[in-house]
Amino acid sequence: MVLAHDDPVRLAQRNTVGTALRRASAKFGSRIALRYDERTWAYAELDRAANAVARGLLALGLRPGDRIVAFGRNSDAYLLAWFGCVRAGLIHVPASFALGAAELAYVIEQSEARALFFDEALVIVASDAAARSGVTLRGTFVDGGEFDVLRFAQSDAGDVDLAGPRDEELAQLLYTSGTTGAPKGAMMSHRALVAEYASAVMALDFAATDRALAALPLYHCAQMHVFTMPQLLVGAQTRLVRAPEPALCLRLIEEERITSFFAPPTVWISLLRRDDFDRRDLSSLERLYYGASIMPVPVLEELRRRLPRARPYNCYGQTEIAPLATVLGPAEHDDRPASAGRAVSMSRRVSSTERCGTSRRANAARSCTARRTSAMVIGTRRPRPSRPSPGAGSIRATSATATTPASSTSSTASRTSSIQAASSSRAARSRKRSSRTRRSRRSP
Repeated sequence: MVLAHDDPVRLAQRNTVGTALRRASAKFGSRIALRYDERTWAYAELDRAANAVARGLLALGLRPGDRIVAFGRNSDAYLLAWFGCVRAGLIHVPASFALGAAELAYVIEQSEARALFFDEALVIVASDAAARSGVTLRGTFVDGGEFDVLRFAQSDAGDVDLAGPRDEELAQLLYTSGTTGAPKGAMMSHRALVAEYASAVMALDFAATDRALAALPLYHCAQMHVFTMPQLLVGAQTRLVRAPEPALCLRLIEEERITSFFAPPTVWISLLRRDDFDRRDLSSLERLYYGASIMPVPVLEELRRRLPRARPYNCYGQTEIAPLATVLGPAEHDDRPASAGRAVSMSRRVSSTERCGTSRRANAARSCTARRTSAMVIGTRRPRPSRPSPGAGSIRATSATATTPASSTSSTASRTSSIQAASSSRAARSRKRSSRTRRSRRSP
């Protein structure tokens, strides 16, 4: 493979998401990395496809630092678009496939995206959002048209490697609403993500022998950054499916001898309630992971009783930290089944707040890590004067625990109004009490 870089030593020292994939390819080569529908990708093929997609995206006129919104369901092409972005130095902006046109247009505008890639099944919403936001560069993931990710990946343009971005540059904008205000973008650098992958590998006991089922949405940071990416980097095999349909998940665990599966409590409950749960041979499942919401202790106890060979892991985190923060491992489930567990091998502290130049996209509050040596930035650009957006002008590091990418701006504004009304009411009652106290003191 030819390196498009004049300093191969400096290139080898880089520690980006793209270079991590390259190293996994060099180590695991012909081993199967990913399976989706009837398509299978070896590690070397994934690496070559990442180069090809990167070159295809750059050939459209995109430049390193440009943002690309990804609007689609799980597929190998969705994952390849992510690989192409990080290899080319483009910034990936995942958007929930459940968003409406107005919500998607907000993400496009607020992130200042130059391109939108989408599933053909979502073309109506995507076209409406593109018209609202003014983005003109559009493409598809699979079976679309000229600008199609899978077509890029299957071309022969992947034989020349790309230098790619530096460690400290942004890899992804993860949109999260927090508890108040409009959706905000958590700005993830390559270095931060790679460090989080290392934390996940250590805390969750990933291994090259794993056969992982990936069914939760890849637009969500939990599936992408706590499971699929770290597992790929250690040489595991990932079976990707479009959605966590209970019957399909149980069948694949049995037929493909899946050893590792992550799901929120709602999905685990749906599996347990299937009539064929006990008829299936699920003995291959060695590790069951759960998170994204609180697991009821009775459900956890039922899971452990009906899957006695599987070791449970409770995963907790926040979008803003890429997202894994704590893990309750198998050894501690007996004593503290309702606990969120212990912190993974990283810590964080807010070190500075600063204005970064005059660019709207650069204004942000910086939150720097101690052992995870990178910057994680929470930022929103200023709204255009003609289109004010509730909360969009605020620039602050947030400790919200929500991990969904973007919720309705109207519902957020409603919650904010309710909070303000309640606060005003409390203040009025306090003034009345103070007035009565003063009058009583003046009375003889």
